[in-house]
Amino acid sequence: MVSFIQRTKAWLVFTGIEGDCLENSVKRYVPVDVICLFGGLAWRTAQTNSEAICLSLSNLLGLQSRRLCRLPGGTALQSAAALVDHENRIFLVGGYRPETRQAVATTHVFSLTTSRWTELGCLAVARYDLALCSAMLLRFPMRPIATFYWKWKWAKSDLCERLDTSALGAGWQMMPQRLVRPRWGHAAVSMGTTLYVIGGWQDKGVDRLDTGDPSARWQPMAESLNR
Repeated sequence: MVSFIQRTKAWLVFTGIEGDCLENSVKRYVPVDVICLFGGLAWRTAQTNSEAICLSLSNLLGLQSRRLCRLPGGTALQSAAALVDHENRIFLVGGYRPETRQAVATTHVFSLTTSRWTELGCLAVARYDLALCSAMLLRFPMRPIATFYWKWKWAKSDLCERLDTSALGAGWQMMPQRLVRPRWGHAAVSMGTTLYVIGGWQDKGVDRLDTGDPSARWQPMAESLNR
């Protein structure tokens, strides 16, 4: 999800508004009136941001925001992905670094209790413009599973990686399953152990809905209704 505030493109990490797409298990742990923005590209100045900013939804009239902290090392990132887990940790994955014109493979975790960033192992492939979602599995209640698109050399990707948040030392693992079609600029959601990836672009566009399970391969599910 992308949030536009003051013409700044940034990733909406979490919100407790009723009716949003967060899973119930996540809603119990995250603040109920806070939106966090990480990085992004300022539209007017074309400058990449390096700050994490939180906005309280209970004070929208004043549009008061506060700086949470700077990203690790003051790094400026575009098109990264973020997700909050059941332990109030925020995972910031991948992204694009404009000064080097390259994607990054880093994974940073921010603790809401200590207000500090820590760095985990890197992705197998540096990526940006990616989706990060969680699959509710019986053994691991919150396992982020990332489906990635765009290698930094401007090629769409069908590769998937996963990270078990209960065993962070194991790092990212490449999944043997691949998407039916390489994609980018897409959406990803999960229900139970099933992941759904919708939309995206190829040379002539993509109008299929693909479904996948961590224990099985990706399959075409249905044609788009408005084809």
